[in-house]
Amino acid sequence: MLLLAVAGAIAGSLGPGGPTRASSFGDAKDEALGRGRMLLDARETVLGEQARRAEQAARARALTLYRVLRLAGIERRGGTPAGDAGRLGGRAVALGSAILERDLAEARSLRAEWRRVRAVRGTLDAASAADAAGAERSPPRIIAAVAPGLVRPVTGAITAPFGVARDGASGAWFFRTAISFAARSTEPVRCPAGGRVVRVEPSLAGGQAVVIEADAHGWTFIISGLGAVSVTPGQSLQKGETVGRAEEQRAATVRLETWRGRTPVDPAALLGRG
Repeated sequence: MLLLAVAGAIAGSLGPGGPTRASSFGDAKDEALGRGRMLLDARETVLGEQARRAEQAARARALTLYRVLRLAGIERRGGTPAGDAGRLGGRAVALGSAILERDLAEARSLRAEWRRVRAVRGTLDAASAADAAGAERSPPRIIAAVAPGLVRPVTGAITAPFGVARDGASGAWFFRTAISFAARSTEPVRCPAGGRVVRVEPSLAGGQAVVIEADAHGWTFIISGLGAVSVTPGQSLQKGETVGRAEEQRAATVRLETWRGRTPVDPAALLGRG
């Protein structure tokens, strides 16, 4: 739901065709930063609204619970027999307390993520300001030396890019966090960067998925559309090492997602960087 909301917020800016890959790394870096900034702006807006609503819900829940406790206290002071009503009131207080605790935890989590996204966006804004002033600097951290260079998981062309796209059947806008590659039937699929396998599980889009955490800097890679997997959770992998094979079908598709923390990054901007 969050990605759909983000897609709706930025669809007008990116247009129906979605983003395209730049012809050089310099252009790709600038394009990725621009997309990243728009995505972060949208995420900050959505997260801020979700956090505000969660905080309002927690306050309303706390007020309701306070009224229940106050009513129970009045009944006790008035000598009202407990009976079934008292036991029901006790269960209501326990349930209300548990729900309030859940609401508070959700509100804290959303607010913490909002602050993190806001901080990352601030870093990008500061970098852009330095560019405008002509100051020499290192590239922003989100796409700088800490960003891994990726190898293509398969040799085929990119058939679906990262970013906003429109569903042909429903006309609805959605956000692609993955890029898709055409693959030959049962073609070996390579690990895009070194790291450790953390999960192997079925993919909602079809086939099996392998989740790999990079050795540092909070990067995560998800390779999906596999017909067979040759790695196991906990296994360390080198860049280019085989993780499995594409599905056994004429027009197989392998998908690659790149995440830094909880923010998706266009893998195309990182392909062939080293």
